[in-house]
Amino acid sequence: MKTAAWFFALFAMLIVVPAQAQDDELDDFTFEEIPIDEGDEPYFAVGVGGVGTFLFMDMDPVNVMVQDIFPDDEISSPLLLTGVEGFIPTFWQNVRLGFYSASGGKELTAEMVVPFDTLELNGHVRANFQTSMSALNFEYVIQTPLKQLVIIPGISAGWGGMTLERESVLTDENGNYVNPIHLESDTETIQILNESFENTYWLGRANVNIEFTPTEFLMIRAQAGYMATFNGDWEVNGFSDVTIPEGDMGIESSGAYAGFAVAFGFF
Repeated sequence: MKTAAWFFALFAMLIVVPAQAQDDELDDFTFEEIPIDEGDEPYFAVGVGGVGTFLFMDMDPVNVMVQDIFPDDEISSPLLLTGVEGFIPTFWQNVRLGFYSASGGKELTAEMVVPFDTLELNGHVRANFQTSMSALNFEYVIQTPLKQLVIIPGISAGWGGMTLERESVLTDENGNYVNPIHLESDTETIQILNESFENTYWLGRANVNIEFTPTEFLMIRAQAGYMATFNGDWEVNGFSDVTIPEGDMGIESSGAYAGFAVAFGFF
């Protein structure tokens, strides 16, 4: 009997003592001590919105073409281009694709008195330069500690076109159109302008965007970059078989640019 009693006493000590020690350790244990690796939250955004771009292109070649009718005025840089831009996510984390399309330009207008024999006609002249472009964008999103703010460098490639128009028209004192063909004189001549120069080009762009999303449905963006263009031949008045060598028509839409955008979607 004594042997059995000692056996049960020893068995109880082996069970109770480790259990008590474990209870003491559980009192000191907290779930906060378990390290949890959440990782970076993947970037997701899809949206479309309006965009404005200030293009700082060299306007000197444009003004060379219009100085005969506007000797005291010029078309200045930058040009404001307005349009639309959108983007979608891809299968690659933090990489997105998008599109961009915008156009804009500037024009000069003037009025003058044009004497012809005994008549005093009113002359109206206009010079208008326009450029338009479309591009596909490839961008990489760099997330910041502020969830609503991201930095997005990107590159894009596309195509565009330029048009330079020089036009004039004659009217009488009542504002009625006067056809110069019907004006006859042995000593007087009148030059009427009706010229349209057109060009298409390829483009490549590199830029950096800073985007802020005040809500999950609204994005505001600032952008800066540079665009290089590769011109085709210039055509005159739509005649494809009449071209101007690039050396004689050095207008290019290349240049630095800065812009802004407001987009709606899911961010």
